[in-house]
Amino acid sequence: MSSPPTTTPSSGKSAYFDAPVAHFHSGPQNDTDPKNMSATTTQPTAAGADVQRNPSVANAPITNGTGKVSEKTALAEESEAGAPEYTPGPDDKLSRSYGTDAKTEATSPTTTNDSAPTNGVAATDYAPTISPSAGSGHKQEGSTFANGASVTGPNAAVSAEEEAALHQRTATAESGLSEKVKSRLSKAEMKDNKRLSKIIRAEGKAEAAALKTAITELSQLQAQQTLATKREAKAHAVHAKALALHMKTESKYMLLKAEYEKNAGDMRAKEEALEAERANAREVSERTAEQAKEVERLRLQTAADEREREAKLNEMGTNGGGFLCF
Repeated sequence: MSSPPTTTPSSGKSAYFDAPVAHFHSGPQNDTDPKNMSATTTQPTAAGADVQRNPSVANAPITNGTGKVSEKTALAEESEAGAPEYTPGPDDKLSRSYGTDAKTEATSPTTTNDSAPTNGVAATDYAPTISPSAGSGHKQEGSTFANGASVTGPNAAVSAEEEAALHQRTATAESGLSEKVKSRLSKAEMKDNKRLSKIIRAEGKAEAAALKTAITELSQLQAQQTLATKREAKAHAVHAKALALHMKTESKYMLLKAEYEKNAGDMRAKEEALEAERANAREVSERTAEQAKEVERLRLQTAADEREREAKLNEMGTNGGGFLCF
């Protein structure tokens, strides 16, 4: 037996809160059917409630296409005055959906032609904005963390418009929730904060290891540069001796033509060796300069990422052992 449909507060950002939500008591024939736990609805259950929705912490209990909910949800409605009974998934983060079917294909907040809102309020599409990969706005070619940290770097940032819309939806939903439900949702967010903090710290260790590897490679290249410089100096010394001998024998060219030709050939060989060593030294020096530039970029990137990481941890309240929940 269904109770009269109730409406939720109106929001200018989404059509969800403008549609009346019908609450039903569970029937004995479908209480344990997992198919009835679908987090989305495409079949109208009440006038104006046929919007295809994305479940979130701001959602009221969602019924399936048959107009029934699970026994657990029905009991929660009776005991907590319509409080949502969602459990956070393993991949959920802050401000994400907590519905059990949050990863189904109907997670987009857009509406279809058959499910357009009847109250005249248009649903808003929230498309996440991907920030530039590097601080310069261009993708950098290099090692793993050349474009910054994946979790706390620029790619993980949420656009200001989307974050503001989600905060407004959360505040609107919390105005109709009981303290018990708010406490349960806060505890779930605290668990997610702990898990996310572990991931952030693990990535920090991985980035530090990547920087250490890059510095080790630079050290190895610098050692090769030192050896190449020594070989170049040795080649210079040999070339100087050959040149001195050539200048002496050139004055005796007419008498010592055979010896002159012999030393001229030796001179050409030494010059070729010198040019080869110079080319090798130039190549090693260029590679060393490139690696030094990469290390400097990684060092600056790591410093920025560490500060962003600490700021993120402070924002979540997990840096000092406490937890801050919205």
